[in-house]
Amino acid sequence: MASEKPDTEVNSELAFDFMSFMMVYKEKQLQEREIKSFVKSISSGAVNDFQLCAWLCSVHEKPLKFSETAKLAKAMLEESKRLETKDDWNVVSYLGSDVMGDSRCLVAVPLLATLGFTVPAIQVGNNVSLEKLKCIPGFNPELKLEDMNSMLEKVGCFAGYSQDLNLVESKMNTILKSVETLKSNQLDLARQFSLLAACGITHVFGDVGCVGKGKRDPAFERAKDITNLTKSLGIKCRVHVSDATVPYSTMLGYPLEIRDVVTVLGGEGSSDVVDILSLQCAHLLQMTEKVESLNDGKKMVIDALASGEALTKFLEMLEAQGVSRDTTDKLRERKFDEVFPVAPHQTKIEARFSGIIRDIRLDQLERVVKDHLGGYGNSGQGIEIAVEIGSKVSAGSCLAVVHHSKDTLTSKQKGIIQNTAFDIEKIHFNRVVESFRNDWPDKKRKNRNSKSGSRNEADTDKLEVKDEVKDEVKEGVSSTTSTDSVPKDYVVVVNTENGDDQRTVIEKKE
Repeated sequence: MASEKPDTEVNSELAFDFMSFMMVYKEKQLQEREIKSFVKSISSGAVNDFQLCAWLCSVHEKPLKFSETAKLAKAMLEESKRLETKDDWNVVSYLGSDVMGDSRCLVAVPLLATLGFTVPAIQVGNNVSLEKLKCIPGFNPELKLEDMNSMLEKVGCFAGYSQDLNLVESKMNTILKSVETLKSNQLDLARQFSLLAACGITHVFGDVGCVGKGKRDPAFERAKDITNLTKSLGIKCRVHVSDATVPYSTMLGYPLEIRDVVTVLGGEGSSDVVDILSLQCAHLLQMTEKVESLNDGKKMVIDALASGEALTKFLEMLEAQGVSRDTTDKLRERKFDEVFPVAPHQTKIEARFSGIIRDIRLDQLERVVKDHLGGYGNSGQGIEIAVEIGSKVSAGSCLAVVHHSKDTLTSKQKGIIQNTAFDIEKIHFNRVVESFRNDWPDKKRKNRNSKSGSRNEADTDKLEVKDEVKDEVKEGVSSTTSTDSVPKDYVVVVNTENGDDQRTVIEKKE
């Protein structure tokens, strides 16, 4: 009688020496054969969840090298299912900075679908954009493969994730969600772009946030890693490194940010958001040869927003993912208070003096939301920004409106927003060009004439006028400051069609 195999034993097809694999990873660089074997073993079950967690811990301690990242992405792609896309589709992806105060991703998905692209917005990990969408009653981000295929066919876009698309990524995601301290940028790249490739993406536009001049190098390295990784997967890609210290939404707080998305898609968005978004979407139009110049692409984007077609596409996507027609009608009519929870109190934060808005500090606004307003969630609390960078404000002008549940804001909370979040350059505007007068006091005129020696009366009058004008000019400094003069660093890293990497640095000078 044949003895039964113990539960821990696996057949030869599933055999995988995990301990040897871990030793190689810790001491050397993994080769393609080893990575492929590891990924297949995760998919088959030969590597269990405890072992996978141990490897993820090792990756946290010893980050993957880029060559390992590229091999891992290809191996995960080989184990992935594929979405059904057609040859005549332009399947693209917009990857914005997935942070609070940046709603460009949510605007770009329906906007690009309106422009004729197919946009499978597959999400990875704890995605902030999905958390914002889940504030909409009925929205379902978890989709089956057949649902994704159907939405691409009928709507042209979706925003969500699927446990069925890639089993390896799903297992990793489950562990990483439960142990949030395990972080690895290279691993995230492999997971994200293996999924994008499985969705049939041919062109990608990415935005990498840079949180200050002193931290440019890490942002540049990430941008180069994205362009090199997409190149290895056969995807054409362009990446912008943009200023992540400023908000790309006029709202902070999940329900409030959805309100801003609807406003932008309806053609009434802030110029700060529309300007950068129209340029970045124009790059995808140029990459896919829908337009020749970026200016032509920007015009197409702005026209799509102004027509309201992008908002219609967004609401169509929401309905296909579980949102009721009644809710989408209220969103279209801007009846936000009937859709989202509303904070019971609103407090205006006013400017203490006149000047120009030089900067808006996103980190300080986030600090107030997280530490003083209960964090991000579906409570309706948050901050509504009332000004744009480069705009002129007067003393007493409204800088922001805070939506809060407690009766009043503390002086500390107001101070953070008023004094730290908004950088206002004091400027006194002098509107007097020249001054003329005929009422000089006789005594003053006589004294002036006696000191001037041979000066005649006309010469003395000119000197008096000049002195008066100098005094008036001292009272105020004239300024021609406008939005265009606000210093902004703008860096573009491009993976061109011939595979050459180009870096262009455009700095706006005052």
